[in-house]
Amino acid sequence: MKNIVSDFNLTPITDNLKQDYIFVDNEIQASLEKIKFHKIFKKHSRINKRHGYSIESIVYTLIIWAFLKKSSLKTFCEKCISAFFPGGKDVLYDMMKSEKINWRLISLDTAKALYVQNNIALENEKAFVFDDTIKKRRGRKVEGTSNHFEHAEGRTVKGQQMLELGLSFRNGFLPIDRQIFIGNKNSHYLNEEFKDGKSAVAKDFKCAKDENKNEMFRAMLKRAVNHGFQAKYTLADSWFNTKENIRTVKNLNMTGIFRAKRGKINYCLNGRNYGLKELYLYMKRRLRKKKNCKWKTASLIVKLNLSDNKKKEEWIDVKLVFSA
Repeated sequence: MKNIVSDFNLTPITDNLKQDYIFVDNEIQASLEKIKFHKIFKKHSRINKRHGYSIESIVYTLIIWAFLKKSSLKTFCEKCISAFFPGGKDVLYDMMKSEKINWRLISLDTAKALYVQNNIALENEKAFVFDDTIKKRRGRKVEGTSNHFEHAEGRTVKGQQMLELGLSFRNGFLPIDRQIFIGNKNSHYLNEEFKDGKSAVAKDFKCAKDENKNEMFRAMLKRAVNHGFQAKYTLADSWFNTKENIRTVKNLNMTGIFRAKRGKINYCLNGRNYGLKELYLYMKRRLRKKKNCKWKTASLIVKLNLSDNKKKEEWIDVKLVFSA
């Protein structure tokens, strides 16, 4: 099948902003109208404003803030806001803190509109990609913070950790869903409790402090599939390489590609169980440099039992790829 979207520009706003005499507000407004964003927003919010600034103008200003990449909303309000919005930063903060908005469903429906309009479903090779990022926060009153180990720096930092799910394909990357994760060390949850404990934001916050990242992984993946997104593969790092996660990916008719990790998982080869380190030593002499590959690699097909119940085993074939 011919790749229908191979020549489609999936980053029209950021590409156009690089040109001379292009105004960010005009480009964003045209894009929002194309995907009917304000209709999506109203569908998943319970705000009825009878006076003051319109919902459209407030949300529009917040989106412009994101594209201008100002470090904080305060900086944006001091230097740029008068060009777009006559209101002050308190109006924007109130919108962001509103418990009447289901930001997750707004994000999912916006991504789905882009997915459909750009014919991304017709791409042959698509993969769900999971990753987490840490935003350092030092303020004592910053909500949703805890200690997290920053692998890039090799040390523990305090901040907010966000688990992100996106769809990767030949021409780009489409963000789909995200969930904040709060650890149990040096945690600061809320400065004040939610007024509506049944609101979408309250439920998401409860998930952030009560669930671990693997539980979030499975919930986000199922939610994306149920929302109509499709992919052949699911990619994630070693943190998510667990039997339950592998089972979930398999049950959703996808192939999981995880970075393996040393741990308690054993693999069966020729009727005998091996740990990952033993298998690497077994394959070390078979590593070879192949075409279009920078490193020496070797692969091995083994069996993995997804069940911890000895009376009800669940064996699947797993391909391990070793690299030097």
